[in-house]
Amino acid sequence: MRVLTLNAGSTSLKCALLAVEDSTATPRTEASAEASGLGSSHASAFLENADGSRRALPLEGSRPAEVLPGFLRELHKHLPAPEALAHRIVHGGDRREPARVDADLLTELEALEPLAPLHQPAGIAGIEASRAVFPDLPQTACFDTAFFADLPEEERVLPLPVACRRQGVRRYGFHGLAYTDVVHQLGEDLGQRTLLAHLGGGCSLAALREGRPIATTMGLTPDGGLPMATRSGDLDPGVLFYLLREGRSTDELEDLLSRHSGLAGLSGLSGDMRELEEAADAGAEDARLARAVFSRRLQAQAGAYAALLGGVDTVAFSGGIGEHDAKVRATALAGLAALGIRPDTRVIAVREDHVLARAAFSQATS
Repeated sequence: MRVLTLNAGSTSLKCALLAVEDSTATPRTEASAEASGLGSSHASAFLENADGSRRALPLEGSRPAEVLPGFLRELHKHLPAPEALAHRIVHGGDRREPARVDADLLTELEALEPLAPLHQPAGIAGIEASRAVFPDLPQTACFDTAFFADLPEEERVLPLPVACRRQGVRRYGFHGLAYTDVVHQLGEDLGQRTLLAHLGGGCSLAALREGRPIATTMGLTPDGGLPMATRSGDLDPGVLFYLLREGRSTDELEDLLSRHSGLAGLSGLSGDMRELEEAADAGAEDARLARAVFSRRLQAQAGAYAALLGGVDTVAFSGGIGEHDAKVRATALAGLAALGIRPDTRVIAVREDHVLARAAFSQATS
């Protein structure tokens, strides 16, 4: 069975056409496509065939939801027809398993948009665009939050009144599909005490004991935890009260913290770590500061999770920054030297499409 997978992130789109024999086998990649750096000067898109040959793809729009329709039409022109589709959906609420897409599921996912305003609309747009281009194919949704469904109670709850918890205000955790595949790729090398760092447009850490997550930095929404490309990460709540009293509306505040903070806000330049390194090397102080703040927060959180685990056996990085920025990796590991952790050039290349393909195969054949 050929399965087309779609991962609509906050700054990128990733697709792969995979041949799947069964739900336990490793899928074979027949082609892949990516649109990256959306919203920045580095924006580009390409289709890569199994033989390594590449074709540039046109981009229409800047945000993932805008780019999706044209992106999928281009893929339909150049790829063999798939028999099923699978989507990465960031917020699945309390769902623990992949689900077949239908009207009821879409309504449920739309209700979760306020908890993931940068991602959920793109994921839903991916489903709708896929329906338009491939109207007769079964579609499966796979949820980032499912990986963290069994977080310990003391990690899942937030220090708020019980009434808030009963409303579903708790830590959900995100990047679960990326972490699932890192765990799969590490296999026997996972270790008993594992620190995973997914660093891209969105950034998070997860602490695993015996392969099961016991803590993660993102919370109710993907805006919490580490500073990110355009998201602030954790803040003193008093900052929000102050800005509200100074006249900001809740919509303005959400836009500020989700789309204009993080690396982009600190630097006044860009949320792209590559651009910031180039600017810092050229003497831009705010770009240097943005990288320094990011690295410091990452190092501090890595140390906190190492303490929570009682030591670390394995550290793995994924995401665009995690895979390609050796300086950030080295900084994160430097504070763990006392535990015997040293910078390592080995990096896990996350293939979320394999997780999605196995799920779609199971849904399509059940």
